Amino acid sequence: MRFFVWLLAIVSILWGGYWFVGANAVEKAAVSAIEDATKAGNSISYSNLNTAGFPNRFDTTIKDIDVFTLSGLRWKAAFFQIFALSYKPYHIIAVWPHEQLIEYQGISAQISTSDLRASLVVKPNSTLALNRFQLTGEDLKVVLNAGTTYRSRAISAASRRGILPFSHDFSGKMSDVSLPSIMDPTGTVSIETVVLDTNLEFDAALGRGEVPAKLTALTLNQFALSQGQVNITLSGALTFDSEGFATGSLTFSTPNWEDGFAMLDGLGAIPDEQSHMVTTVLKGLATTSGSATDIHAPITVNRGNIFLGFIPLGFIPPF
Repeated sequence: MRFFVWLLAIVSILWGGYWFVGANAVEKAAVSAIEDATKAGNSISYSNLNTAGFPNRFDTTIKDIDVFTLSGLRWKAAFFQIFALSYKPYHIIAVWPHEQLIEYQGISAQISTSDLRASLVVKPNSTLALNRFQLTGEDLKVVLNAGTTYRSRAISAASRRGILPFSHDFSGKMSDVSLPSIMDPTGTVSIETVVLDTNLEFDAALGRGEVPAKLTALTLNQFALSQGQVNITLSGALTFDSEGFATGSLTFSTPNWEDGFAMLDGLGAIPDEQSHMVTTVLKGLATTSGSATDIHAPITVNRGNIFLGFIPLGFIPPF
């Protein structure tokens, strides 16, 4: 009996030592990462950085964090938390506060949520390559420049390694979305669900590489907007050149093109100067397909420029 008591005491001492060494290493790694980012020209300030959670967790909290990057992006939050099990430090959970601020190129976004957290699993080696990722949020509200408001009751996103090397299957969903209407500045456009299902291919692993991984291809299995009887889907494939410009083809589908067009027009997805021509083309496509309402419209993308037939619809910035 005495042997087991001594054994338990020794194990407890060893485990306690492991935790304190590990917690100290976690804090040093966080401080070192912040210092490296600062040396690179970014500005990062905070009032306190502390790791707790003895004996089974490493819970790191950074308070009053204010980040200003070289690209001009600013992020402010009352705190940011990173949790990890002490015996599984390669699986972390990040938690954001209810309120945070993002500013970029004159645009200020005040973001509020009742809950926003993410789970991240990386390979337990020096590369820390992404294995899988999951994010969930509730009661999202984004106010731009203290005026325009975007809302969603629930949001979720997930990523996991795909079949091909350096590929990831990515999905996302937003429910009960409310967006400002471009057609009516005082009105809103409601969307029941926004769904995204895609596969992303990169030229290297997403991790701590010397050179950031670049997106090389995107297979869009589905991007869908649904509101009542209105359903809009977009699918297809794009490739990205060395400069990050997209080229490929997509298919726009809807069982009721007039209602679908009205939704996209209200969201500002159709340029005002092209609205009449797009309506004419969609009507023609519906007629030739043998249905007055159903359409499957081909959309081409050439070095980021988006076309419906000969009609320009917009531009995808380089990645």
